[in-house]
Amino acid sequence: MTKKLTPENATPRDLRNFGFGMTLFFLVVGGLVWWKGHAPSAYGLWIAAFLVFLAPAWLFPAGLRPVFRGWMKIAGILSWIISNTILCLIFFLIFTPVSWIQKLTGRDLLALKFPGTQDSYWIDRSQEPDNPKHFERLY
Repeated sequence: MTKKLTPENATPRDLRNFGFGMTLFFLVVGGLVWWKGHAPSAYGLWIAAFLVFLAPAWLFPAGLRPVFRGWMKIAGILSWIISNTILCLIFFLIFTPVSWIQKLTGRDLLALKFPGTQDSYWIDRSQEPDNPKHFERLY
């Protein structure tokens, strides 16, 4: 079983990998900014990537722990927002229209409507023949 990576239990190797990964990210973003014609901003991103991530990753990985802690807080907030957004989209774009269609067509999949002139919701199964195949796959 894999352990959950937190700032407290991050090894120097984990912190070094974090520093290298963030350096690569900032280099790519700086490259895109430079390609769009904003050279001073790109140089600033590249210098920040070197000073904040690459140099500490090489020289002193434990120095990245506060940056890693902040990044993990931001990542936790982003994951909460994204997962709830996806769940809301699934609910409102899939389940709600299906429910509306079933209500418009009169389908009652859970048999919630009271069954006419009967006194209860009880379904008498004694009239159905016993079929051993019915018990082979219960789920």
